[in-house]
Amino acid sequence: MQSEGAQRQMKNSCSLSGLVTLALLVLLIFARPAYGYIDPGTGSFVIQVLLGTALGCLLAVKMFWRQLKGFVKRLFGRKP
Repeated sequence: MQSEGAQRQMKNSCSLSGLVTLALLVLLIFARPAYGYIDPGTGSFVIQVLLGTALGCLLAVKMFWRQLKGFVKRLFGRKP
């Protein structure tokens, strides 16, 4: 059986989650449409971000190649 404090805490958390659910439902019901568009430059920006991320990762691997290679050798190498 639960103590009085645990029951009170459970009741408070249930009422809080109920309030959050109610608030989200009200926001969804009264939501206004967003009249916006995606700018033509957005696609090229996304491509630039992805390309920059890939090149940055490749540069990091290149800079730490010896350390990475040594770590893999130690990890999978033979043990005497």
